[in-house]
Amino acid sequence: METNPSEPLYRPLDPARQEIRLIEIVSTEPDIVCRLSVVSLLDKPDFFALSYVWGNVEDTQEIFVDGRRIAVTRNIAGALGDVFYHWNKGGASHTPKHSRRLWADAICINQQDTTEQNHQVPLMKTIYPNAQCVFAWLGRPTTELNAGMDFYNMLGGEMQSLMERHNRNLAELVSMELSEVIREVPEDPVEWIQKHPILHTEMGWAFTFFQAPYWSRVWIFQEVALAADLVFICGNRLFHYLFLLTLQPWNQWVRAVHKEDNRPEYFDRITWHRLMTIGIEPGTVFRIKAARTFQQLRGTGFPADLYLNLGISMAMMAPSLSATNPKDYVYGLSGLIGLLVQPDYSPHTTVADVYCGLVEVWLQHLNWYRNVHQRTNPAIEVTCDLWFMRLAGYGSGWVLVPGLPSWAPNLCNVGKDGTKRYIGGTLPRIASSAFDEYRHQAALHQRTLICPAMKLDGIPTQLPQLASNFEGTLRWFIDLGGGPSLYATAQSFLGALVQVLQVENFIREPSDNEAGTAYLAKVLYKQYLLDLGIPQGSIFATNTWNNETHIAEFISRLGLLDASDIEQMEETLIQDSTIIGLVRIQVMIENVFGYRIGFTKGGRLGLFPRDIAEEDEVFLLKGCDAPLVLRKEGDHYVNVGSCFLADLINDDGTIINEQDHGQVKMIQIV
Repeated sequence: METNPSEPLYRPLDPARQEIRLIEIVSTEPDIVCRLSVVSLLDKPDFFALSYVWGNVEDTQEIFVDGRRIAVTRNIAGALGDVFYHWNKGGASHTPKHSRRLWADAICINQQDTTEQNHQVPLMKTIYPNAQCVFAWLGRPTTELNAGMDFYNMLGGEMQSLMERHNRNLAELVSMELSEVIREVPEDPVEWIQKHPILHTEMGWAFTFFQAPYWSRVWIFQEVALAADLVFICGNRLFHYLFLLTLQPWNQWVRAVHKEDNRPEYFDRITWHRLMTIGIEPGTVFRIKAARTFQQLRGTGFPADLYLNLGISMAMMAPSLSATNPKDYVYGLSGLIGLLVQPDYSPHTTVADVYCGLVEVWLQHLNWYRNVHQRTNPAIEVTCDLWFMRLAGYGSGWVLVPGLPSWAPNLCNVGKDGTKRYIGGTLPRIASSAFDEYRHQAALHQRTLICPAMKLDGIPTQLPQLASNFEGTLRWFIDLGGGPSLYATAQSFLGALVQVLQVENFIREPSDNEAGTAYLAKVLYKQYLLDLGIPQGSIFATNTWNNETHIAEFISRLGLLDASDIEQMEETLIQDSTIIGLVRIQVMIENVFGYRIGFTKGGRLGLFPRDIAEEDEVFLLKGCDAPLVLRKEGDHYVNVGSCFLADLINDDGTIINEQDHGQVKMIQIV
């Protein structure tokens, strides 16, 4: 089988002609046998592209390419086998033979040639949109993947048939307004489910499907977002991208024409309740839709400020993703968000160089944007110039990238290995009128970030770190209430505490602060009664729960001295002993384990990164949407990490008690 092993497998490609290699899969039994050909993208060749997870580079399988035996990961071997199956027997067998050529980076790029990598990787943003179709290989079949593929195949297929019966197509279901769908397709959207028991007895596969490693790849968003056409494959299963998008509109359709108490007899009660109350789609689907929409808006005259803000949102996905090479957190997303960062995989360019380079390119892009657009329309703005500061800092417990400044985003380590994510996105828009008259913007000078800043507060002492103990944390909150009795902004301690607990929860229920305060008060009061030695079974007895002495002592422990606060708390506790929202309060508290919490020098309650120290200072930087904890070292500062202060911002975006804070000044962060 092996021929001419001494001749090189890869011959040089011509970057000027945008040359790439394509794979022709000759056979897969008993061995995978392939041939390579070289084409120019300028000639618009017919080909497919592969999106997949590389997998363990130590777990390999031998295949034959142009008569040479090479070792590839088992993942790429599995993907080649599945593609070959679908081209010959499966859902893509209609593909003309002359188009059955595949681009897959692991084989089509010489992985031993850094120079070739550096000019081939940027071409990916041209390869994927020019491929006839992108095969998204989800991995080797598992119970979860098979069930998920079956779920979306059944749902998408039935929705397609239903729409076609009314001279509509599936794409219209995804794009039409719900009212139009109901008017144009007068059918019950759930009757067809009787044919598919899996759908009316178990819908969990719609979500567990997304636990496969494929969905966490950093490159997926570029590959999936840029694809002109997209199908997902796993073993002998295949479905079109549109099938993935049907869950949300179908769910809304069902909820619009049914009520929860109108459950069909063939529907399991729990599944029906979930269907009628879920109201969301898997987060991965939402992110993929956002990425594809973002690409479709490029070059369409879409407002530049909104375009840049969407780009920031794309970049902020990085911490939830994974990459084999830490440089790919930049290279895999920069092309997607429109920033021209030239890949460099050579060892002479460090990971720190790449991450700093991203910020440099971003700030240059921002300056261009302001010069071009704000000159004619001063009202438009970017939500967060310094978005990268949320992903930076030395004090959050992340593994530090060698040579990375404290202001640069630590993309490969944020939230990894059990560390916390980051505290961010807590301030609306520019956040304060304090910077309205200050025209200077943040700028880089070598490895120093120079930016306008205003000191907000200071850290008086080492604050405690919340441990992973729910009951112990409740006791600590009760004791903490004995701190500043009238909070810095005259709000009750509990109201401020609810704000702090909600900041790290994406589902902000109870969203109303008064309701949240009532929920938390009851949870704390229950813990207080337990600590008094009252048995669990007796706590909710009226004569125990409404005991005036217990309530008065509890309120005193919380440090509530304001008469209206005391009266409101008494009414809250006496009114109803039912502990609603307990699970939500528990989740809110668990989500802040690992952070530090306490009062600043100015008496504000806040949530802070793990490694803050006494005499650290809290600053607001122009263009950053979260306060930062900074540590002064000589004539400059080091970024410890982002934080949250309760009751910092008025409804109009101005800082509460702004006159009490420092003046705006330029500071240096290294």
